[in-house]
Amino acid sequence: MNKKRSLARIALIVCPILAMWALYSLLTPNGLVANNMRIALAGFVALMAHGCYRAWKHLHKENELSEVEETERKLQNVQSLSGFLSVFFNPKDMRFRTMASIFIILCIGDTKAFWFFLGLLIVIKGALFIQYYRYWKAYQKLSIANAQHEALIEKMRFLADCPSTYIAPTKSEDVSNMFAEARQRGQKEGFIPILLYVDEYLYSSILTNLGINEDEDVDIDKIRAKRKELISNASSEEGKKWLDNRLQEIKNSIQEEKDSQNTIKQLWGEPTNEASSQLTLFAFDEETTKHLLLAEVPVTEAWQLLAWFPFGDWNDCPPCEDIINISKYWYDTYNATPACLSCDSIEITVDKPIDEELSLALAEKQYAFCPDVVEQGLETIQALADYLRKSTVWFFWWD
Repeated sequence: MNKKRSLARIALIVCPILAMWALYSLLTPNGLVANNMRIALAGFVALMAHGCYRAWKHLHKENELSEVEETERKLQNVQSLSGFLSVFFNPKDMRFRTMASIFIILCIGDTKAFWFFLGLLIVIKGALFIQYYRYWKAYQKLSIANAQHEALIEKMRFLADCPSTYIAPTKSEDVSNMFAEARQRGQKEGFIPILLYVDEYLYSSILTNLGINEDEDVDIDKIRAKRKELISNASSEEGKKWLDNRLQEIKNSIQEEKDSQNTIKQLWGEPTNEASSQLTLFAFDEETTKHLLLAEVPVTEAWQLLAWFPFGDWNDCPPCEDIINISKYWYDTYNATPACLSCDSIEITVDKPIDEELSLALAEKQYAFCPDVVEQGLETIQALADYLRKSTVWFFWWD
């Protein structure tokens, strides 16, 4: 801003001097080839007068937009190429008023200088044209993306079928406090909050697991019936049984290998006390959060959140019915509460870290549930056990 104001002050000095020079040449019979360029000089005087006006206006209006800012603002509302061309080639804009001044050179009679400056002007305005065109196309893409994002937010809020708040990217500390407040308030008002990433893949996954095809209209009554069915059919015993069976399958598969002992040693590892702790959601690990939806779900037990937003059944991720059963088992056993869902991860919180004597058995079951937590994360089951002894957040991610 200071640089622009300095240039405006310089213009208030230079423009009047040039205007007086041109006016003297215009009105004085013996002035500089005045007879050959009276029209050009008159135009030049008008240009300098307008330059004085623009400089004065800039100095006295703090919030005035620059020529570039004015043009960019106009381009934000342009939808077609013809509209873009009409904005860019508007003869009223300052960037094209300066073109008139080079014709003074032609009136003087120096054609070589005229063509040089005209060519230079075309290069400069061409570069400006490319800059504005790129800005316009980028803004079009941004506008389309924003419209699609707003539509996705509304679809997810409709799918949530409960009070929900969209949270634009903001300070993680603020969102963490908001989520903690919602949990406290939910105890009085009869709901349990959960954070959902605003993500097309998560939306599609939930919709599919609720038995809705994306190509058809979303039937909220059908969704409510499916949620009720998932909750009523959930079984803690089946959840424990699935984990035990899956863990046994893994052990049996390893036993069939030639070097099974080495595989077991590498996978389980040695007892360790070097794992880091996690006491806040991974969603809050960065300074700024992603786009989130805070849903206040009217359920009585936290495991039911994963029946309200069923998740899973791709690659190594278990089907949603098994995830719900496992969630119920962990809720009954550890008071484990689902807290955050993304398109490929679940975050669950517990009141306190797991006791040492229970940590290895739980780590084995968590590996059976989500192998990537070890194989692409902590590397060994013993390291996962150490993590569970220090953390109140369980994180599950499927590649």
